Amino acid sequence: MKMLRSALVALSVLGITAGAVQGQRFGAQVNWGDDVDLGIGARLEVPVALASEGFLAGTFLVGSFDYYFPDGPFDYFEFNGNFVAPVNTESNLNPYVGAGLNMARWSYDGPGDGASSTDIGLNLLGGIRFLVGSMSSFAEAKFEAGGGEQFVLTFGVMFGPNR
Repeated sequence: MKMLRSALVALSVLGITAGAVQGQRFGAQVNWGDDVDLGIGARLEVPVALASEGFLAGTFLVGSFDYYFPDGPFDYFEFNGNFVAPVNTESNLNPYVGAGLNMARWSYDGPGDGASSTDIGLNLLGGIRFLVGSMSSFAEAKFEAGGGEQFVLTFGVMFGPNR
């Protein structure tokens, strides 16, 4: 639980620090991982400042913290940092693709000796941004190679300027 509180404080500081960046957005998300079941998380999106036109136009950085609730006496959470680029289409759905890094941490607190491990891995992801009423939402699929080593589906809502 101490790690969860530390992670939430770190994300709060990131949100305050990134507040100076125009266009940053903060949100909440729900996850399903094929290895660790359900999770909840927080997400911060920051536009790449130099990407107002050209190849990098519309790109943004995504940082997230996700706490999962696996079966058994395990604790599991992840930090993710991804570089994301929009895919231009002529529809109201706004697809995107991205890649980045994840840091996954699990610990066992059951009978016998406790154990824990922290691993770093790569993310490959794709998603769609859309409006639900006036709420900016997204649905995302992510494959983690190394680190969390799982397939993750995520749905979330974002607060801040729509893109």
